[in-house]
Amino acid sequence: MPLLLQLHLLIHGWSKIRGPSSSRPLLQRATLVQQVEARIEKAVLSKLPSQAMECDDDRIKLLEQAVGSLATKQQSLESLVKDNAFTQAQQVHSLQGQITQQEQKFHGSMETHKQDIQAMFQDQMTQIRSLLSKRAREGDDSMDL
Repeated sequence: MPLLLQLHLLIHGWSKIRGPSSSRPLLQRATLVQQVEARIEKAVLSKLPSQAMECDDDRIKLLEQAVGSLATKQQSLESLVKDNAFTQAQQVHSLQGQITQQEQKFHGSMETHKQDIQAMFQDQMTQIRSLLSKRAREGDDSMDL
């Protein structure tokens, strides 16, 4: 029977399925489980590279330093982004104020021009009425003759 199947049967208590010969005491099952674990551990460890762990420690230290450096740079960038966002918000607020001022000046200027144009029209209408009334009087005078 394959090793993994034996382990599975032992763990889940299905060893009774094999018949009367599988009724082992609990201590024997624990010993068998330990043996299976040891075989699996040995198989896994044999497949791992046999390089010295010191090299891995050096690589880990280098990676930790790199991660630390990246974290510091990220914090610096976050701070810079926050500063830029604050500066841009101030600039936008300032521009909005300038736009409001320009809008008010523009409306004031337009109102002044409107009043100037209305005054000019009033003057022209007054002159036109004056001319028409003179003509009407001259026409009346010429009819009397």
